Amino acid sequence: MPRRTLLIIIEGRLLREAIELGLRLAEEYRDRVPEALETSKSELYAVGEASRIQRRTRPPRPLADASPAATGAGALHAIWCRGRWLTPGNCPPGPPDAHGATDWQWAHYHAVMDAHESAHLILWDLYLRATDGRLAA
Repeated sequence: MPRRTLLIIIEGRLLREAIELGLRLAEEYRDRVPEALETSKSELYAVGEASRIQRRTRPPRPLADASPAATGAGALHAIWCRGRWLTPGNCPPGPPDAHGATDWQWAHYHAVMDAHESAHLILWDLYLRATDGRLAA
């Protein structure tokens, strides 16, 4: 896939420090991708304070988009929170009554809602391509 969107949740840092850490974490994520990929572009997409985002966040519901990275906020390919990476294939299970939402949707919901209200939520986009120059599939 040409673009991977990361949600990086940074607590206890000033905004500038959070963005610098976000860049380092995005690079770390890229280095963990199993395919031989290079980054054609890496960019900060958005930053928001947790309290503002939490006020607008609703519990997950079934989505028309059945892709593994789908969330109510759009495609997220990984989430950094509480010192570790979560991915659609490596996240906690949703509640027993998930109301048709995926484990990944619930992991996204809990990551946002469990963040300290002053945390910075950073969306970072990585545009990846195979090392032979083709866009990653």
